[in-house]
Amino acid sequence: HNGNTLDNHIENLRPADKSQNAANQKILKNTISGIKGVRIRKSGRIYAVIKHKGKKIFLGSFPSVEEAQQAYLLKAKELFGDYARI
Repeated sequence: HNGNTLDNHIENLRPADKSQNAANQKILKNTISGIKGVRIRKSGRIYAVIKHKGKKIFLGSFPSVEEAQQAYLLKAKELFGDYARI
C-alpha cells in the first residue's frame, strides 16, 4: 500500500472495514503538534491519545513531543497492526 488515494491498482488495494480505514487516516492539518496522536495544551502540557473502536484512549502525559509520539506509535502498532499509519 503506497498511501496514494488515487492509485487504485489491485496491488495497492486491501480489504478494510471502517475502523481499519480510520486507523490509516493522515494527520489533520489543524493540529498544533504536527504529529498524529500528540496534543499540546495551551498550558504547554504534552500528551498522547489514540482512538480505537469509537473510544479515546489516553496514553499519558510526556515531557517531550518525541516521547508522546513514541507512545502513540507503539499503541497504534499494537491496536491496528498493518493498518497503522506510522
